[in-house]
Amino acid sequence: MQVLSVIKKPVEDLELNDSKSLPELPRFSNCGVTEDTFADVLMVVEFLHSFAEILNVTNVPTVNQLQCAILNNQSTEDRLYFVDLILQLLPVVMKDPGFPQAKAPKNAMGQTLTSVNLTEHTVTEVIRLYLIATGWDNEQALIAMQTLPVWSIKPSEKASLLGHICNELLGSTHVLHKLDDSQTEIENLRKEKWNLECQIRKIKLLESKHDIDIDNTSTSTHSKKEKSTDCDSALIPLL
Repeated sequence: MQVLSVIKKPVEDLELNDSKSLPELPRFSNCGVTEDTFADVLMVVEFLHSFAEILNVTNVPTVNQLQCAILNNQSTEDRLYFVDLILQLLPVVMKDPGFPQAKAPKNAMGQTLTSVNLTEHTVTEVIRLYLIATGWDNEQALIAMQTLPVWSIKPSEKASLLGHICNELLGSTHVLHKLDDSQTEIENLRKEKWNLECQIRKIKLLESKHDIDIDNTSTSTHSKKEKSTDCDSALIPLL
């Protein structure tokens, strides 16, 4: 038990005697964006791969797909992919968790953002008003979207925009339930692992006791045989 407690005790990396150097990982190839923008791209891809199913998002992007979609020299296919991704995420985030204020903001026509029919032509104004309502702090991009479509702003701004939507979606009830269920599953697996480890320790303890009993029995039998042999040798001269 003392050995197990020592093994399970956490140890600082710098105190390890047999520490190994970290492997050298190859650089990501074909990276056409800055470091901060690439970090946002990775975050969005990881988020969508984790929660796309419960958010009903189809065609989850890879890192290369999303990177190509936010570049300004994008093809028509990449541009449509970027717009389609926003058209899938925006209605979900406007519904849940929604807006900080009680009522959804309205556009210049007096329509609430949730009632606007989202298309390639209307998405820019809706997402601009949504970003203002939820406190996105990129004022330069918000000003640019007054005259430019959302797919024409800078790549870093597009990646930050998608990252902001994903951060807002972390407050969605569906995402929170998924996180709670995952945490419960992890706790149950830990309990199951602990129970299995206890059973294994009990079995090993019983096996060690059994081996000790066998050794004691064999030793006792051997000593009896030796005593019997000594007695027989002592009786031979008398005969």
